[in-house]
Amino acid sequence: MACFSNKNFSKNDEWATPKENWVELEKYLPEKTKYVLIDPFVNEENKDNIHKIYTELGYASIHPTEDFFDYNLQEKIDQYTFTGGKTRLVLVSNPPYSCLDKILAKLAKYEDFSWALLIPITKITNKYFRETFGNEVKIVIPKRRFKYGKQKGHPPFHSVLVCYGDVFNHIPEDIVWCM
Repeated sequence: MACFSNKNFSKNDEWATPKENWVELEKYLPEKTKYVLIDPFVNEENKDNIHKIYTELGYASIHPTEDFFDYNLQEKIDQYTFTGGKTRLVLVSNPPYSCLDKILAKLAKYEDFSWALLIPITKITNKYFRETFGNEVKIVIPKRRFKYGKQKGHPPFHSVLVCYGDVFNHIPEDIVWCM
C-alpha cells in the first residue's frame, strides 16, 4: 500500500503491492479495453512501479498527485465519462489502511462509481463497512496471504479484494476464492 502525501497517511502505510499479487487478482479486475484505472494512493517512490505493473497487465492508468482527500473525485470521473453517462474510470488500489474508513466514506458518496480495494479481511467485518456497503460488494479471497513491499515474511492478516459497482458484474458470486 502506498500514498503520496504524508499529510493524511502514516509512514506505516508505505507498502507497495508486488506484481504477483495483482496477477493473481487480474481476472477479477475490470475489462482492460474498456476502463482506465485510477490509483490515487501512490507515492512518488512507487508511482512508476505501479504504473508499470498496470501497463504490463494491459491497463491504462492514472495516478493523481493531489491528496485524495483534497481533490474533487467527481471531476476525475467526469474526465473519463462517455456521452450517455458511462464512466471509464475505476479506482483499483491497495490503499493506506490507517485512514481506510475515511477513504471508504469518500467513496460511498459516489454510488455509481466502481472501485476495488485490496484490504485486510478484518475490515469487512466492522460495523461501518457492513452498514455502508452491506451486500453491495463482491469479495475476492486470494489463495495465499500476500506479501507487501520489501517485507520479509507475511503480514499478520489476510488481504481480500473488495469490489464495488457494476464494473465487477463479471465476478460470478458475492464471495469468490482464487483458484
